[in-house]
Amino acid sequence: MIETGMKKKKRAASPTLGCLFWAALVLVLVAVALAVREPVLRNVRKVLGLSSPAASSAPDTPAATQPGAGGSGAPAAASPAATGTATTQPAASQPAGAAPSTGTGTAAPAAPSPPATVAPRALHTRSARLWFVKVDDEGAIELEPVSRSLPVGDSPLRDNLAALLAGPSAAETDSGVVSLIPAGTVVRSVTMKGDTATIDFSEQFRFNALGIEGLRAELRQVIWVATEFPTVSRVQVLIDGKRVDYLGPEGAAVGSPLGRDSDFQ
Repeated sequence: MIETGMKKKKRAASPTLGCLFWAALVLVLVAVALAVREPVLRNVRKVLGLSSPAASSAPDTPAATQPGAGGSGAPAAASPAATGTATTQPAASQPAGAAPSTGTGTAAPAAPSPPATVAPRALHTRSARLWFVKVDDEGAIELEPVSRSLPVGDSPLRDNLAALLAGPSAAETDSGVVSLIPAGTVVRSVTMKGDTATIDFSEQFRFNALGIEGLRAELRQVIWVATEFPTVSRVQVLIDGKRVDYLGPEGAAVGSPLGRDSDFQ
């Protein structure tokens, strides 16, 4: 009876040990399967040409910091692909004066060039001698020559007469030089025939506030200026295109050509 009971206990214990054994075996197999799963999967993906899920699903992470020149860790510059922003490449060297590129595919309008500086033309001048007058304390009138630098023109005699009618400069006036040619007098024309210059004056030339002495003085001024040119010996005075015998009511004879040697009566 005792022997039979022990056999029953052994038979009852055998199923329990079997279950434990199989459970342990299953755990071992699971552990082994887990251990070899990743290498096997990688090999399968490599054979099939599939990308690794870890590489495709990995979130964007900033690049690892690298030590700077001084040995301190500084964040490395992110690549353009990682940051998603376009970098501006340095523009190629452009020739001077070319319009800069705006980066949008169209050229920026060129800056307006400064206006070209035109060098002033050299002014050719000549020396001229004009004749004005000085009045002394006793009222005597004397001719007074002055030197001028005048532009070179097509009609030197007419240019000299125009400068004479414009009157003395401020410096000349300060030295006592005056003109007795009536204000407003205009030279209407100048013509040459032989050695005689015919000068046509406006009506103002006929009258002088100083009377006969003023008329004679203004005639001398004109004749001396005209005869500065070696080709002129005489001057015929016209008034408004007409020849008259006298200037003014008191009379200064201008009916014939006059020279420096004339009496001026």
